[in-house]
Amino acid sequence: MKKTLLLLVVIGGFLLATGCNNNPFYPKAEVRLVKVDPENQSLMVNASVHYDSGTGTYSLDDVDYTVPPPVKFTFKEMYGGRWADIQHYRIEYVSVTTNYGDTLDLGPLDGGFNLLIPPGEEATANLYTVSFDVIYKAASSLIPFFNGLPDSLFITFQERIHFEGEDELGNKITWDVPHSTVVYYKWTVN
Repeated sequence: MKKTLLLLVVIGGFLLATGCNNNPFYPKAEVRLVKVDPENQSLMVNASVHYDSGTGTYSLDDVDYTVPPPVKFTFKEMYGGRWADIQHYRIEYVSVTTNYGDTLDLGPLDGGFNLLIPPGEEATANLYTVSFDVIYKAASSLIPFFNGLPDSLFITFQERIHFEGEDELGNKITWDVPHSTVVYYKWTVN
């Protein structure tokens, strides 16, 4: 009886020492991605292109589009272990291709944020996977070939989003998420 009571006191003391929100059987955060909404995204872009008849060259005047809702990435700490904090993301454009087979080379997009995930709970990060700068850069890179392009075009962005952070004890958390975005471009020549 004394041994059982002593064992209960030791376990109770351990539970108090580790905190009420932390599961002693899972001392580190076990984070999982539970939902991506939408899994694939599309948007329409209207681009104004200026043609200089003197030089025979095209230049980009304006790029306009309606900003789509951000992609929602929902993470969950699975077992009530520890608080988790995802602090950084990196979007790598693995493949950027047009419907005519052209491949565009775009560098990665880095960013920081603070997504706190409570033990055993969910948290959602809202992220624009294809920014205005990327859309503008993709349209600009097509200008040298504009003379042979049709008046509309679509570009498929295959992205890999790399999230990283740590739990409250400093254990590293990393997660890679594939995603794709199709951008439809319509050109107007002035």
